[in-house]
Parts: sequence; C-alpha cells; structure tokens
Amino acid sequence: ETHTFLLAHASSVKMNSGFGLGFVTILCVTTELCIFGNSMMPIIDSSTVTISGISSGADFAVQFHVAFSENIHGVGIFAGQPFQCAVTRFPNDQLQNKTDPSVPICIGCPKGTTLVYDHCKNHPQWVDATDLVATAEKLAQTGAIDNVSNIRGDRVFLYRGTKDPCYVAGAVSKTLEFYSAFVDRLDGSIAFEGSIPSLHAFPTLNWGSTCGTNDNPTGSYIENCNYSGAAAVLSHLYGTLRPPQPFKEESLTVFDQTKFSNASKSGLAAAGYLYVPSRCDKDKNPTGAACKLHVFFHGCGGPGQDGFFINAVHHSGFNELAEANDIVMLFPAMSAWGSTHQTQSGCWDAYAQTGANYATKNGIQMAAVKRMIDSLLHT
Repeated sequence: ETHTFLLAHASSVKMNSGFGLGFVTILCVTTELCIFGNSMMPIIDSSTVTISGISSGADFAVQFHVAFSENIHGVGIFAGQPFQCAVTRFPNDQLQNKTDPSVPICIGCPKGTTLVYDHCKNHPQWVDATDLVATAEKLAQTGAIDNVSNIRGDRVFLYRGTKDPCYVAGAVSKTLEFYSAFVDRLDGSIAFEGSIPSLHAFPTLNWGSTCGTNDNPTGSYIENCNYSGAAAVLSHLYGTLRPPQPFKEESLTVFDQTKFSNASKSGLAAAGYLYVPSRCDKDKNPTGAACKLHVFFHGCGGPGQDGFFINAVHHSGFNELAEANDIVMLFPAMSAWGSTHQTQSGCWDAYAQTGANYATKNGIQMAAVKRMIDSLLHT
C-alpha cells in the first residue's frame, strides 16, 4: 500500500486546544492543503535510517529497532528500558493482583497476577537481561520481529542523567546489557553517556531548564546542560558531523498521521513534524544526493499535553544538525489515548496496552511508524 505525505508549512499551521486529542487544523499560506506526493519527497539512502527517543520514546525506539532491525541501522536511547522488559517476569519480581490496566500482560506470571508497574525502571536489580535476549531470539524465530542477527554491526548510543529519578541508577545499564548480547562493545559500537547531571530530561547545549533542575516549566523535560544530546547521538550513529546551522522554519512541515493508522486505536496524534534540509528538498535541489533519515520519538507529553513534543521538535538541536548534515528528521507524535495515566499522557506503548503484539512488527503503533518510514523511502 502506498501512503502519501500530506504536508503544510509549519509557519502556517494552526493548532486548536484539542490537538492533543487528535484535532488539528492544517492551513497553507494559499489556504489550500499542500499535498506533496512521493515524487517530491527527498531521496533517502535506506542504509542510513536510524532512530532515537527519550523515556517512553526511548522504550519504543528499543523495541522498534529490535523488531525492524533489517531496516533500522542504529539507535539512540535517552533513558530507556530493554526490549519487552516491562511485561516480563523475573525470578525476584514482586507480583500483584491483575487489576492494574497499566500492566495488562505479563510473560511468566501465574494466572490472576501481574507485575509491579515500571519494575524495570525502579528495580533494575530484579532484571535479567539474558531472559530478554532469549525472548527476542524466540520472537525472531517466529517471524514476529526481524532476525536479531541484523543488530550486529549497528551502533547504539545510551544516555542517563545522574539525577534521573525515573530510570534509577542501573536501569539503563540493563539496556546496555541487552544490546551487548548482539553488538560488540570493544569496537566502540556502543556508547553510554552517564555523567551529565540532568534529571529525567533531554540534554541540550543551551536551551531548557537549568541542568539538573526543573526551574523552567516551559522547557519541560529539556535541560540546558552545555551538552548536546542531539550531537552526541547523531555523531555516534553517523560519524563526524559538520557544525550546526540555523534551521529554516519553511523546511519544517506538519504531516497528516491519520493516513498511516487508525488514530482511535493507535493513539497517534493527528499530525507529526517532518524536517527536510535544503539540500534534501527535491523541489529546490532536484539533482541533490541521497540524504539520511533519523526518527525521534518524544517521551510522555505529546501534542496538547505539556509542550514537550513541540519543544523537542524546535529546541532539541536536531534540526540545526540536520540542516548542516543532510539528515531528514521525522518526528512522529502521540496524543492522549486509552484509559491509563500513561496513555492519557501521550506515552508510546512499551507495556502492551495496545495488545500482546505491541513490540512486534504487527503492533499497531509499530506498523504505523514503519509505514511513515516506508513512505519516505518510496517503498
């Protein structure tokens, strides 16, 4: 099935107060919807597709990378847990009665019980990463996810702020252990930055709350740490980068996500963002070389929630580096969905709240994002 991106210049977008619930008004300067078919989409080298995310977006990035490892060639994880960790019982887990919709499925739990919510983030001492490696290998054997051998040779970047209260010390290290089963740490393919004194936040060079504080509510979950998380992850995934350039508002467009999934079931917001650097714009540079593609998944706080998604799109530092290094940036967006606190906060599903296949290629959110990427790759 072919999907066409429906785009409008971001400078001419009007979003009403219901945007977080899936309502959006997208207007072009000419008052007509701007439809850019595949003939006008950037040419992207499919071997350069990488992803990253923070918090629930990092959890989602891990499972997306593992599930679609044939197509995704590197991942950045800003405070994220290992593959399917949230739904897996470990020998030392404390169980509870199965009444918590936040943990609707448990692998290995006795009937009528489920896990303590966020056991991997709060109790990493319970987690056995080798169990999760085995789970991934079994799913690959059934075809539910790609062959895990594809992960070998990929580059992996991990980050945890030293003051992060959400992913306690040791939590992200379990994700490192999981990836170490597939990726050689000795050749530098895996990098772990764990010395920046941030809270549970995306670190930037010069925007957001003061590093390690929450003194600027406008900069929710983004902190000014004199450290560019965007530069750190992109340089690890792609190598030496050219210095950032000011990003151009006219190159930042809003696209219609409803073309890729049933929003009422997937929880996707009505619209996401796409940044196409000047040299990647086929309309302006029809003979330009193929560009790279990086997908960034926001954390809890989608459009209409607390401003995190919009701030991440505009102030995380990705677009400036994208402009300078010919990297197309895709920013999918979640909305309020479901009935739990997490889903109503616009979190990505890493807890099987959309169904048992949530972390596989057939997961409703997973398949929707894959269709977005395929559309940009003209596949």
